[in-house]
Amino acid sequence: SPTPMSSLSIFSELREFLRGANVCDCLSGASLLVFQEEDSVRHVLERLSEKDVRSAPVLFKDGSYKFVDYIDLLDYLLKTLSPTGAEIPEEVVNDPAHLEQFLSTSVSTVANYSGRNPFIPFQSSSTVLEVGAAFPNAKRVPIFNEKQELLGLVTATDIIRLVLANKWDSIAANHLTVREFLDPRDVITVFEEDRAANAFQKMATKSLSALPVVD
Repeated sequence: SPTPMSSLSIFSELREFLRGANVCDCLSGASLLVFQEEDSVRHVLERLSEKDVRSAPVLFKDGSYKFVDYIDLLDYLLKTLSPTGAEIPEEVVNDPAHLEQFLSTSVSTVANYSGRNPFIPFQSSSTVLEVGAAFPNAKRVPIFNEKQELLGLVTATDIIRLVLANKWDSIAANHLTVREFLDPRDVITVFEEDRAANAFQKMATKSLSALPVVD
């Protein structure tokens, strides 16, 4: 159905707000977790869990960066256990030698292994609208200052928080519905009795970070 004129008006208002907002307004100011290319997967998992974050940049010795997240780690592990993508035998899943080999792997090997984490840098002078154009191709966007120092990362959630903090009254008054934001695509599910390894393979194949579980 056509989008109501009132909805078009609020979208135009939000666009102008994002055009005038600086991307640094989205940065939380929290300390940034950065891995070195020689760090092990074990160290990466420990630090991601400790900081309660899903992803972090990896700094290589040549000064370049890549992202690593749980999907990269999961995708690498599954490809190691089953190069053809076939169902992983129970004895392979339960073999501690495979897990130890995985945990000892250098993060440089798994950084952006899934190919879903492009590192698209923006300057701190950029507008939120300019940075927002990197989504959905990018899951998160690194922000650098004029000295090319990494200031932090911006996600789509950060942009949403900024909009809600500044434009909530306009959004609430417009009576937008969820339907106007729906992404029409098949929903992939798993059942309670499905093997975890099979669920992980589905997630890796579709580049998903979560799956709904149906009883």
